[in-house]
Amino acid sequence: MAKHVSILVTGFGPYDGVGSGNLSYSIVTTLPKFLPATSRCPIPVRVVIHPYDIPVIYNEVRSLVPRLYDAYGHEADIWLHFGMRPGQDSYSIERVSRRDGYHETEDITGHTLPKNDGESFFRDCPKSLYTTLDIDDVFARWRSKLLDAPEVSPELGAVRIRKSSDPGHFICDFLYYSVLAEHWRRKGRPIGGSRLPELLPVMFLNVPTENTVEQLRRARHVTICLMQALAENWTAIHSVPGPSTRP
Repeated sequence: MAKHVSILVTGFGPYDGVGSGNLSYSIVTTLPKFLPATSRCPIPVRVVIHPYDIPVIYNEVRSLVPRLYDAYGHEADIWLHFGMRPGQDSYSIERVSRRDGYHETEDITGHTLPKNDGESFFRDCPKSLYTTLDIDDVFARWRSKLLDAPEVSPELGAVRIRKSSDPGHFICDFLYYSVLAEHWRRKGRPIGGSRLPELLPVMFLNVPTENTVEQLRRARHVTICLMQALAENWTAIHSVPGPSTRP
């Protein structure tokens, strides 16, 4: 039996319009390295924190993703990537990523990708890739946790969470697709509609633009609840038994 569920977490660096930092990586830096077992998740969660923020640069993302897989592909059960979407007032887990269209939005260096880049670089992959994690079950568990253990700062208002099929068609979407495609390629390009969760065990969380200490504390709370929901889903699927009651 597995000794823990391992979740890799990453976040992005700053870019125009978000000030000097990026909440997505600020959250990552606050996370604990372990979450204890619970009645619903009978083994602890090991949080593997990527050591630096990911630059908002297409070519940097492209070169990083294979290295991430080399480093964590056999270590992480679940990959959880964080991004920040200006103007969004909710936390959204993303269902789908897209291969094409990154010729329309510049990265922080002022560069875009060629119009046919996706078709050329990812010619062996579908135009859209979906997480094979059960997003509906994860969302239900996530929402239940937030209702059971409300945020300790009620003056900030209710936490809004949602499921989404629009990661934003910028660097978040590009990273999400690139990571899913790397799993797709390394695991034999699964076909036939297989939904086995271990095939593409990747989730993307878009967070709102928040920057106060209290807002960061809330974001950390929301994120820990999500990681617990992901771990519960993973253990339920893999039939991990609870602790023995025998002496």
